[in-house]
Amino acid sequence: MFGDAGHGLIMLLFGLWMVLKEKDLSKKNWGEIWSTFFNGRYIILLMGAFSIYTGFIYNDCFSKSMNIFGSAFSVSSEDSTSYPKLDLDPQQNMTLEPYPFGIDPVCHS
Repeated sequence: MFGDAGHGLIMLLFGLWMVLKEKDLSKKNWGEIWSTFFNGRYIILLMGAFSIYTGFIYNDCFSKSMNIFGSAFSVSSEDSTSYPKLDLDPQQNMTLEPYPFGIDPVCHS
């Protein structure tokens, strides 16, 4: 199980396709690996759905960070020009509102 919204969408669509075409696909014999996938079609469908959910919590799509709501951290321009690598202190640089959903994108960098 992994938390990636993009890969989860592919798994969800593949599992949904197998569930919706169940009658047609059950008549075909495409080999051992296909029968293994086909017998686990509901598990693949649920794995895709939960991977999309955890991908949004981790703000991750195809292994890239998503910045949907912005960041709760704020840095003034004088701080960012005087220090090449800036460590953010939550006591000084964080707004009072919590991040709406998932992990703040600043935590990924």
